Amino acid sequence: MGCADQAAELFLTDSPSRAQEIAVMLCCQNKERQNAENAILKQAFDVLQKEYDPQEDRMIVLWGDNWHHGVIGIVSSRISDRYGCPTVLISLDGDVGKGSGRSVNGFNLFEALEHSSAFLEKFGGHALAAGLTITRENLPAFKESICAYAKENISEEDLMPVVNVDCLISPDDISLEAIRELAVLEPYGMGNREPIFAMRELTVEDITPISSDRHLKMSLIKGGRRFTAMLFGTGSGGCPVVQGDMVDAAFSLEINHFRGRQNIQLMLKDIRLSDCELEKDHYFLSCYSNFINGQELTDSQVNMLYPDRADLVAVWRHIISRAQGGKLTAPYNTLSRRISYESRRMINIGKLFVCLDVFSESCLLSYHFKNGLLHIRMRPFKGKADITKSVVLATLRHRKQQNASDQAI
Repeated sequence: MGCADQAAELFLTDSPSRAQEIAVMLCCQNKERQNAENAILKQAFDVLQKEYDPQEDRMIVLWGDNWHHGVIGIVSSRISDRYGCPTVLISLDGDVGKGSGRSVNGFNLFEALEHSSAFLEKFGGHALAAGLTITRENLPAFKESICAYAKENISEEDLMPVVNVDCLISPDDISLEAIRELAVLEPYGMGNREPIFAMRELTVEDITPISSDRHLKMSLIKGGRRFTAMLFGTGSGGCPVVQGDMVDAAFSLEINHFRGRQNIQLMLKDIRLSDCELEKDHYFLSCYSNFINGQELTDSQVNMLYPDRADLVAVWRHIISRAQGGKLTAPYNTLSRRISYESRRMINIGKLFVCLDVFSESCLLSYHFKNGLLHIRMRPFKGKADITKSVVLATLRHRKQQNASDQAI
């Protein structure tokens, strides 16, 4: 008996003991499915951490032996959501593989498979989702063909995730009654999209990982009101904000029923730093740029940039604990905020770049900054680095001393 049949029997049976038995079986099967899903996802992320280049790659194609065929579509969707590009996963059983793919708006996955059909046994689907069958020997050629097609037909703009917001609202607009009234628009689906709302400048009070850090529960505050918000499919490592940040959020509205109580819940579709946070980042980057270019800095600006030993340790520990294959790629403003939050140190983006310069001088790492992303690569090093001889730190110290001398005069 399949899961669908068991679920039907669960709702139809008059026997409490039989209902309990079926519920236990379904829970066990669901747990097995989740374990299989997480195992495939971990293998995929391990490969992508080493091989995926966000500046060059337009599509992801991965395969593995004996991957659970029933969940690769779900995993494809999660990877596509995480990386923002079309994804095809293929489960191999002997010399034959069966695959499932998910796409992004603007890229027709079915047409892409049609373009590379010479390497496929069969395929089917539509613009946003498709399945395929392929032999093991054709996998490399198929990947090369479809990835080349994607590179020609997907622009960087196509890979930028877009959330269509219907209405900008304030805390006073949100109530249980208002959410109930929205129910007249249901059912939602193709041609009748669920309404998406947005609110600006909420403060992140708390972030709590749930379901083994596969999802996040947030507490957001604005106008004296506290909202519970859920961010599904993103763990704490992929969260773009930290506690204390001012954020803008896009969400749908739901009523959460728990132990006889009804509570408002924001189902997050996207969350980003508010303009006031971005303006602070711009200021810190400007201070860093002025320092690098030899321009004058105020005493306050020097202090904001100058890292003490604890700051340097915090940045270094964060990098080495998260670098995989000797590499770490992260949004620069997210990285500085995450280090600040975890270490309880004030590591603004300008100070972060100073720390990276110090480590680069000591031949511990190299880095470059492109399209809002920091790409850090660890360098082989034996022994203990002496960062006390850093020219960058010495220059900042001289600036502090010079400013103090000028003030004394």
